[in-house]
Amino acid sequence: MALDNYCLLKMIAAAGSVRGRKKLQKLVYLAQLEGCPIEDRFALHYYGPYSSDLAARIDDLVERKRLVEHTSSPAPGAVEYRYELSPECPDLLARAEATAPPQVVRTADEHAARFVERAQRDVRELELAATILYWRDWGYEWDEAERTAARLKDANLGSSLCVAAQRLAQDVWSHRLT
Repeated sequence: MALDNYCLLKMIAAAGSVRGRKKLQKLVYLAQLEGCPIEDRFALHYYGPYSSDLAARIDDLVERKRLVEHTSSPAPGAVEYRYELSPECPDLLARAEATAPPQVVRTADEHAARFVERAQRDVRELELAATILYWRDWGYEWDEAERTAARLKDANLGSSLCVAAQRLAQDVWSHRLT
């Protein structure tokens, strides 16, 4: 199993499931910034950092029956997606872990633990934090990255949403540096 697929599936397994394509994109972007060995390329999109590579990989994992994609209609014309491991996937992960170097397993476990905590957060907070980090990664200073993200996301800098997103962004950045 490819390392990036192993890490992605390990994080989803730890969370049980992930509700929403946008949420999954933001969670993977945050993990990648912290050093999770997922090499999908992200670009700024309407909803923050987005990777067509990751979207294609998820579609491939669904097609290969590693992930199950559930859909529902929470409102007319709206579709919500939820991802969880297929019934066969835990055995595949166990076999991959048995042959993986211990450092790879430890790294995946560390990222999975943070992924689980972050998967409980509101998608808007994840989107704003990821957008702040996108600009920070491009070399913006913190205050400039936060102002730019807040303006692009039409969020008030002093709001509880912005404060929570700023804290999350700083937490991700601090793990990146360790």
